[in-house]
Amino acid sequence: MKPTLRIAILSVAAAAAASTAGCGDLTGLDASFRVFEDTVTVFALSGSPVTAPVAINTIQGTAVRAEPTSGFDILFDITPEGQGEILPPAALGLGGRAGVLVSTQDFDDIGRAADGGYEENNPTLVNVGDVLVVRAASSACAGLVNPFIYSKLEILDIDPDARTFRVRLRVDPNCGFRSFGEGVPDD
Repeated sequence: MKPTLRIAILSVAAAAAASTAGCGDLTGLDASFRVFEDTVTVFALSGSPVTAPVAINTIQGTAVRAEPTSGFDILFDITPEGQGEILPPAALGLGGRAGVLVSTQDFDDIGRAADGGYEENNPTLVNVGDVLVVRAASSACAGLVNPFIYSKLEILDIDPDARTFRVRLRVDPNCGFRSFGEGVPDD
């Protein structure tokens, strides 16, 4: 191989490595925000007052109403049979890019969000104790290679009479980062 060709190949490889340094998810950004955890109460989409928060905005980790301005990522509902369900917006024909992945691990054992396997188009049935990982596209991350915010949640309680869910939520609010560890993540 000619020296100039070798130098060109090494330069391209070094540039590619430098562009991904500091972030395993190709955002090219360093994380700025701490991973946080909270417990929120969310109402079922059907049978609840119009003013009730029936969705979660994952980047903020808050229960919100299902309005275009609330930036909601996933909605909650209870079927006529009393079964809990999580709905990505696309499952209701609302567009958006959010997906749900049912985990077989305990909430505390999930240290990092999975790369794939998220259900974006259909409801996911849930029971008390179920653990899910959520991948949601955020307008705050628009234009990045990985425009997603990752969170994990555990269904703590479903009350069919009150039409509510109590959910434990842990969020990595950094665009493209998948870590659920303490502090500011590095991947």
